[in-house]
Amino acid sequence: MIRFFLPLTIFCFFSGLPVLILLSQTTLGFPWSIIPEWETKQFYPLSEELLGGLGPIFLFSLIGIFWIFQNPALENIFIGTWAFLPLICIYFSNIFHLNAVRFLQGAPFVPLSIMTGFSLLFLEKKISKSHFKNSLKYLIYGITLIILLSFYIPALKVELSSQIAEYTPIYSNIYLTKTTFAGLEFINKNIPPKTHILSSFYTGNYIPAFTDNVSFLGHHTYTYNLEQKQAALNIFYGGKMTDAEAKQFLDNYKITLIWQGWDEKSLKPDALPLYPNLLKVAYQNPDVTLYILK
Repeated sequence: MIRFFLPLTIFCFFSGLPVLILLSQTTLGFPWSIIPEWETKQFYPLSEELLGGLGPIFLFSLIGIFWIFQNPALENIFIGTWAFLPLICIYFSNIFHLNAVRFLQGAPFVPLSIMTGFSLLFLEKKISKSHFKNSLKYLIYGITLIILLSFYIPALKVELSSQIAEYTPIYSNIYLTKTTFAGLEFINKNIPPKTHILSSFYTGNYIPAFTDNVSFLGHHTYTYNLEQKQAALNIFYGGKMTDAEAKQFLDNYKITLIWQGWDEKSLKPDALPLYPNLLKVAYQNPDVTLYILK
């Protein structure tokens, strides 16, 4: 096994080099300095993620370690390193100012699945001398399959149902509707480039991707004073500002176009137009309304 340590060390070094470069940038100010702070706030507690995120495949994969010790081929050691190195790095997460859950969310399920296969091979070898080896083998395979399916099928059902729903906030900036694209097309054809556009967090993430314009608020690590902007945005779209306050808010941030889609409409308790004495409709379809100053 020793002769494999050098190539594995080289692999681990070059795999971790981008992380080290990224960490070196966090001392250079915004937006890089925001990353460590953002990392520590955005995830569930480690214990909850560890139990629910990896599922039973992690427990099954542990037995595969014994198979690797019995069969120390380079590809087997590589699979084991690939599977467990992110989990080992959890111990060092505080040193690198990263949320430990990040290593779990990046857990390599492909090698963990292969490790589960190694576990089954190890158990099959252990029962090979038994008079009931065939029965025990199929029993182990059956129990493993039932446990895995009972955990992952319900989780997959919830995941897919939320993704294919007509509208869910988490996926509304991934699976865009035709009406959303129609609003973006209007912007591209009628709004000058580099225009500052007001929108919610989710909308603000894809406006720069599909238009040549600037979002008021987007991803945490790319939005300066995000919490302050988010609070002001909620008040504005909630219709809780006076016309004078709304005008000052838009002027302060040089906003000339206001996007109101499903995300933004959810912030308003009624379906009345936004600040009718101040704004006028520039474009509208069943789901998207674009306002400009009168």
